Amino acid sequence: MAYHAELWDRRSATWRTLEAQARPRLYHSTALLLADGRVVSMGGGAPGPLELNAETFLPPYLYAAGQLRARPTFSVANGSGSFEYGESVSLRVSNLASARASLVKLGSCTHSHNTEQRYLPLKGVADRARGVYTVTMPLAAHLAPPGFYMLTVIDANGVPSQSQVVRLRP
Repeated sequence: MAYHAELWDRRSATWRTLEAQARPRLYHSTALLLADGRVVSMGGGAPGPLELNAETFLPPYLYAAGQLRARPTFSVANGSGSFEYGESVSLRVSNLASARASLVKLGSCTHSHNTEQRYLPLKGVADRARGVYTVTMPLAAHLAPPGFYMLTVIDANGVPSQSQVVRLRP
């Protein structure tokens, strides 16, 4: 059984083995990304013991040398948090020089499968004169089904902000 988390490094195109979970998470289990960047894993059962508990995992990109890293912050400068396909969204970001943004669909997980989760990098442009980072929402439903997503800003070190839940509507 594999209890260890793995982390994909896009630069080196390799997987790295991380710390192990304390409990087995088998057939009836779930793991979901939280808005603060942690991952919660819960449950588990047949063919093993029934697990009626949960544990959280703190990925290594959130800390260094035993301390939590400084995280980028942002706020939505325009809109209500409900956006249409192709809409431009302006974000006030704590560090424009290194900003990039993404959407992650809110999870819906059962039996160890999360058929809804998806990561969508957003195209963006920094406007230093206005102090905003403007991103474009996905262009169509076949790229991002309507629904709720976590909007996240990521700094040059790969450290994510606290996510904000937004709605992508048709």
